[in-house]
This record gives sequence, structure tokens and C-alpha cells, in this order.
Amino acid sequence: MECRPKARDATSTSGRVVAGCIFFATTAVGAAAIAGCETPPAANEHVCSGALAISTGNLTGTSLPPKTLALTFDDGPGPRTSELSTYLVDNGIAAGFFLNGKMIHDTTVLTQLIADGHVIGNHTQTHASLTGKSTGSWHLDDATTVSEVAETDALIAPFVTANRFMFRAPYGDYDWGSANALNASAMSKYTGNIYWDIGDHMGPHRAADWDCWSPGKDGIVLTVANCAELYLEEIDTVGKGVILMHDPYSIGGDPANGGTVDTVKILVPALKSKGYSFVRIDAVPDIAATLPPLPPSPAPDPGGSGAAPSRLTPARGTRADTHDWTTTAGDPASSGDGKATAGAPGLVSTEAPVDSASASGGKPDPCASSPQRKPA
Repeated sequence: MECRPKARDATSTSGRVVAGCIFFATTAVGAAAIAGCETPPAANEHVCSGALAISTGNLTGTSLPPKTLALTFDDGPGPRTSELSTYLVDNGIAAGFFLNGKMIHDTTVLTQLIADGHVIGNHTQTHASLTGKSTGSWHLDDATTVSEVAETDALIAPFVTANRFMFRAPYGDYDWGSANALNASAMSKYTGNIYWDIGDHMGPHRAADWDCWSPGKDGIVLTVANCAELYLEEIDTVGKGVILMHDPYSIGGDPANGGTVDTVKILVPALKSKGYSFVRIDAVPDIAATLPPLPPSPAPDPGGSGAAPSRLTPARGTRADTHDWTTTAGDPASSGDGKATAGAPGLVSTEAPVDSASASGGKPDPCASSPQRKPA
């Protein structure tokens, strides 16, 4: 499979540009059978049983029930990550935070994120594109690819919940070479590539928070309200899935001007009023199937007050390996019936990635360009 960039097409709404590519599929796919599998796999399907569950594409939120969302935040920690964590837990929401190692200056915020019931994922050390696709740079060699993940792993591993190691490639740039490099290293303990369904790029009735706050070629910076409205329109159109946002970013780089955290504070009540519910990223069925099961919740205390527990009631400062996952309806990463979704640890996918939905039939387009980029 090969992707070639084509000319960028202008969009309306905010005058942003959207990138695309031409997809060339080979007929050789499937020529090599996967041991233990009886039938050829469909895209994004987990097909092998045994010690490892291998995804044949990016892991997205298409397996979620209607009107169910998983919030994820990249590129942090940022100056308002602690504030965002508190806001989410106060609203009964557990999210996923995919962190860049270079942004971790101390572990205080990591301790809070886990104590608040969120999960932490690996977004590499420096946010370098593994393939060079989005940055016009060279494909990273195997050693550098592994180092990018391993350096961040050394910082976050003590805070990863129940050995649920999840990886998201910067810009979504990920291919066979990147996957093979990771799978041949100690970083094969990660499941990935954790992708998204909502928030990929700016366009009519859709948004990307980093682009809301960046003037881009058109010189337009959106207000928090405008950005939130575009997210709401996209969410209503897609109907479910993994939402991509970036908690460090704000208008003009100044948190006082408003930014992603303020957008979340508009989105959450608006989405709840529309009947949407939230699950943690590791509760998405296709992702949960590749991960170890969560530890069981503690048994009720017979001598307790009998009062119903809050949705998330861990004490701040609890370490990941001793976390109290008490909730009103099972773990925050439950399948909806109060039981943690079990699964086996998964390798990073060795299939070429399936990017965001294409315009034709809403099916995943393996070559859809993701303009997710970290501003200089």
C-alpha cells in the first residue's frame, strides 16, 4: 500500500485547508496467512486468539455504541492539565492522556491523572513523526523509533494502569516499518496505534482544537465558542467515537486567552444534554480486546455508611498499581455492565494504518492525511 500526497483543497468554514492522498492498494495483501487464524481478516478486526491480540489497522472508536464518546488529549502535560483532570472527574468522566516525555517536568500531574481515574498513554518523547509523512522529513530509523517510545515509557510506566500500555503516534503517522521496529523491541508491550474518529482536521462542520487557536494561512483564530460549536457539529454527524484534543494549547499560546480546556467545559454539558455518554479510551471494545483486564473493584465495605459512592472516588495521590477503582457502575473503563472488558496484551499493529473516515461511504481511508501538527 502506498500513499502519495495530492494538491491541497481549500475548505470553507474557516478557510482552512484539508489534505488528502491517493491510495494504491496491492493485490498481494493476505498472501501470507497469520498463524492460528482460519479466515482472512477484515480491516480493523482482531482475528487471532492466543497470547497476543493483533489489530490489522489503527484502533478507533467504531466499535462503541451510538452516542458514546471517549475523550483523549495529546501533547501534554500542559499548564492546565491538572485543572482539566479535576473538571473531568468532577463531571464523572475518565479520559485518556497521551503524553510527550519532553513535557513531563515532574510527576505530580501524572499522580493526579491516575488518582482521578484517567489513563496515561505514550505519545513519544519529542512528537517526531515516525514516518515523516506529515512533516516532510525522513522516516525515522528503527533505533530512533524505539528510543522515542522508550524514553517516554521510562517516565510514565510507573503510572500506567494495570499494565494497559497504549501508544499513539504523533500526527497519526505510523506504518509497517514503525510497527516492526517497536514489535522487535521491549516496546512491543504497547497496544496501538490508538487513533481517533473526531477532531482530525478543520473543515465544514468539523474542528481540530490546535487549528482553532492557530491563525494558519488564512490568519483566522476562532473563539472558544466557535471551536466548541464545530466540534459539536462533527460529533453529531459522526455519532460516536474517539475524540482527539490537545490540552496544552490555547489562543496565542496564553492560557488566559482561553483554549482547549475551556472548549471542553462547553462541550461536556452540551453533549450530556444531547444524551451522549463517555467511556475511558481503554473501554472502547476494539481497544479493550487487546489489553489485560482491569483488576476487580474492591468489595463493598459491610461496615460502611451505605451511601452510594461517587462515580470515581480514588484518593488523590494513589499510585497506579494500588488504585481504588470504585465507581457506581463498575470501572470507568467498563463495557457498560460494570465488568471490566478482558483481553490479552496486544502488540503494536503491524498492518498499515487505517486513518480517519473517508468521504466515500464513511469507511476508513488508509491514506487520509492527518494534519495534526505541533505548532513550532
